[in-house]
Amino acid sequence: MELLSGWMREIVVLLVFIVFLELLIPRSSVENFVRVVAGLLLLVTILKPVVVWIYDHHPMEISRQDLSHSSAGHAIDPPAFMATAYEQGLRYKISSYLAEKGYYGASVAVNVQLNDKEAFVQSVIITMDKMPSKMLARELCDAFELPYGVVSVMQGGKKDEPKR
Repeated sequence: MELLSGWMREIVVLLVFIVFLELLIPRSSVENFVRVVAGLLLLVTILKPVVVWIYDHHPMEISRQDLSHSSAGHAIDPPAFMATAYEQGLRYKISSYLAEKGYYGASVAVNVQLNDKEAFVQSVIITMDKMPSKMLARELCDAFELPYGVVSVMQGGKKDEPKR
């Protein structure tokens, strides 16, 4: 009964707000826009219990058991899958960051390790044709919140370690 009264209270408060808003806005094309938005808000508020009921009876969660079997029947290790996804995402973000800074064609290799609880970046190796700035490794550590010493920048096999 408390849920029903809370739902009704939300509708009444929204209706009062809509009426107050319509009194404040001038008669113009904005009035039609405000009415459409207010109608949509009212519709969402009215349908909220239905959506919650559907979600409770048909949860859209993927369980660990669902992840452990793919459609082809091959086992998928969820932590390893997440580590690989994190590794690829970080590689893409670093490559984009380097391109923004003018370092085009840089090769980025990211190594992510797993322990029992989490994935962590073990190393990031960047190889470039053009000589990078001396502080690029430290700048990347700061930009991507990586521990200092994890990022190595090289030019043609020559390694530039960040100063600690």
